Amino acid sequence: MIKYLTLLILLIFSNNIKAELFVKKKNRFNSCEQLIQTGNYKGERNYTLYNENNEPFEEYCETPYYSSCKEIYNQLQTRLNGVYEIINNNKIYPVYCNMTDNGGGWTMVVAQYENNPIPWDEGRQPDYDPSLETKQSFALSNEDIPQHSEISYGQDLNLKQNVAFNHVYQTGNIPITEIINKYDNVSFYIHRNESHYFADHKARPTARKYYSDQWTSTLTIDSTAVSNAFAFSRKQNGNIYTGYAYDGRRDSIVDTNAWVVWVR
Repeated sequence: MIKYLTLLILLIFSNNIKAELFVKKKNRFNSCEQLIQTGNYKGERNYTLYNENNEPFEEYCETPYYSSCKEIYNQLQTRLNGVYEIINNNKIYPVYCNMTDNGGGWTMVVAQYENNPIPWDEGRQPDYDPSLETKQSFALSNEDIPQHSEISYGQDLNLKQNVAFNHVYQTGNIPITEIINKYDNVSFYIHRNESHYFADHKARPTARKYYSDQWTSTLTIDSTAVSNAFAFSRKQNGNIYTGYAYDGRRDSIVDTNAWVVWVR
């Protein structure tokens, strides 16, 4: 009986050693990049890394900076939504990255709330909060918007599913421009102008222009196939609210969501 107990204890001890060795081996990293990719990076300091011969060495790992959420997505292979710091035009600042919707790698560049609409080119202010936890509107300036070739829209921290266009977003006037949804090839039109707008914000090349000041400066993304897809009228102060339309509906009550523009 003692013999069997001894063998059992040795077996358990042996398995524990193997398990411990397995854990230690599993948690050994060969580069700072690997630390970051696996979520084991704990800030700038010295780390014990291991070379190809499994020999330890010390290396000081610094926080890497990339120019956009797309670059973070591609370089670090991260798939976690959240606030990341980027470096753009020699400035370091935080942005919110959506790494899961519509292929991931999207940078939020505009968030407009109905209770505090702001100019589209306001830039980063002291209350800038890309996490949207404080529910403050923001609109990055052209120099703070990362280089990109695609845009999308959404509400709060989400993108409208299966909607993305090849288009470069800018903060100023946007002439009526046809943009094609990459997911279903449906034609949309994007438009914004400080001096005019179109009835029901249905921007079309043949549509009639109107000049009532409270409706100008409306960012609209719309099509005949998807009416009232996205329209935010930052100057509106009447019975129809600044969040004029989203996802096929026209709002008749104050909406607490943010109207959001994304780039990639």
